[in-house]
Amino acid sequence: VKLKLVHDMIKSVVSVATQRIEVDLCVVQAALRKHIAVKKYKEKRRVSLVPRLPLQELIATERNYLQHLNKLQEVFSQWKEILSREELFLLCPNLDSIVNVNKELLVRLEKYAHSIWARNEEGNTLGQIFIQMADFLRVYTEFFINYDMNYSYQLCVKNPDFERAVQKLNNSLKTSSLELLLPKPFQRLLLYPILLERLVKETPKDNFEYKQLKKAHVTISRLANDLNERKRNAEDKRAVFRIQNSLNTKFNLVEASRIFKREAIVTRLHTKREKNIMLKMYLFNDIIVFASSQKSRDSMRASGSMSSFLEAYSQDSIHSLFQLNRVSVFYVPEGNGVNHGMQLVVSETQKFVSYTLAFNSDEERDNWVLSIKTQVDLNQNLNFKQLAVGDHTKGIIKQGWLHYRNWHGSWKRRYVRLRGQTFFIFRSDEGDDIVGQVFLGTDVKVAKSQEDPTCFIIKSESEHVFKADSQNDLHNWFNVVTYTIQ
Repeated sequence: VKLKLVHDMIKSVVSVATQRIEVDLCVVQAALRKHIAVKKYKEKRRVSLVPRLPLQELIATERNYLQHLNKLQEVFSQWKEILSREELFLLCPNLDSIVNVNKELLVRLEKYAHSIWARNEEGNTLGQIFIQMADFLRVYTEFFINYDMNYSYQLCVKNPDFERAVQKLNNSLKTSSLELLLPKPFQRLLLYPILLERLVKETPKDNFEYKQLKKAHVTISRLANDLNERKRNAEDKRAVFRIQNSLNTKFNLVEASRIFKREAIVTRLHTKREKNIMLKMYLFNDIIVFASSQKSRDSMRASGSMSSFLEAYSQDSIHSLFQLNRVSVFYVPEGNGVNHGMQLVVSETQKFVSYTLAFNSDEERDNWVLSIKTQVDLNQNLNFKQLAVGDHTKGIIKQGWLHYRNWHGSWKRRYVRLRGQTFFIFRSDEGDDIVGQVFLGTDVKVAKSQEDPTCFIIKSESEHVFKADSQNDLHNWFNVVTYTIQ
């Protein structure tokens, strides 16, 4: 009986132990299968996953862009009888070369997309495609330098046949027009950095494409900003040449470091009302020029109309010229026949020259006061003359350390460079580790923070908050950014 009891006890213990071992083995097998499945999924995701929607948007907009360029080519071939070859080139510079390059880019993008968002047959990643095409995209240089948005209007005034052809084209396009088609290359090249930035943000960091996409974003962004800076310099030079040609003077306005800022027609007020004269005021980075003509003064006195002044303005001469570092500006109180007034005081040798100027509105007057004060501040605090000869070739207007609040809400100390119209944000002052950029277009707003007196906010598609080390530093940065936007 005892032996039987012992046998039954041993049998039950062995049975329970066997069941437990089987259960443990099942748990281990399930965990192992889960681990292998997760590892395979992560590997597959790491290798092949590229955000589908941004890539589809990139390819779809590229096709649409090429359709617009093909339409322009078709139209230009019809206009060869009414426009010269040079006029067609200036209307949309280097169009044929741009079309060829973007056709090749679209072919490469479509091959990449058809290979299930992984490597294409040549083994190139999406980032490598843009890095390889960056040099070819420099065919846009001719367009950025020579394109003038007012040129089509000038041709319409000069050539009635072209004006009728443009009207016919606009009627046939319905939802578009020649004025919307011509700047497409400019808009497209500046859109590439935005599309690539979205791809970088939505691509997992463990994706083997991530580093190449980030490198491509930096490469194309530098290209776009370089071409945009060239466009701005070309426009400044054309403006200086235009003003030089409009003036009957031996004084040479054209200098390598001279940059045109703005112009306006103002009234210079004298103590006697009948002696008020209208002047054309030009602001450059280093001088202020006032232009007038005897004919314009006589016609203005006779008729008192703005139109007669403008009609006679083809015989301008320099009325006065002042170095900007000797200029101070002040607001003039309303009253006594003065509306929207500004006083410009120039410290000459052993004397002061004062101009009381009347503008068309308070807004125009305020913009001019801000422009002159900011430029004077730039010249004094940033050693602008040295910058114009040296660092101006690199386009750097201002640089320094600021605190930048990222999208997590945390503050990071970053090195910031304002180059042309772009705010570049770096981790260090060496300038080879860019972490972000903000384009200061005309639709961008800048404001001081109401919560912190050392913060300012740049509002574009999103808010970028910067914090200076002092209020004086904030004041300098705020003025420079505001002036750059204008």
